[in-house]
Amino acid sequence: MTPNARFEFKYVLDAFGYFKVRNTIATHFSKDHISQSAPDGRYLVRSLYYDNHAYQAYYEKVVGENHRTKLRLRAYGDDIN
Repeated sequence: MTPNARFEFKYVLDAFGYFKVRNTIATHFSKDHISQSAPDGRYLVRSLYYDNHAYQAYYEKVVGENHRTKLRLRAYGDDIN
């Protein structure tokens, strides 16, 4: 593997597997300041990705370009003003 290579594994979990993993890793993490103040401990994350007319960012992702550019606007919580 090359230095700084990025990879990921994805798994399909049933409800039991989801809660087992969630409860196992929960002891290693703490909630961030936004979820701590949210009524149910959760909040919405909105992401807007930008690309050019030639879809350069899209095609760089599809072919697996390691040194690609991604421009993303992200908003957290319900207040997007």
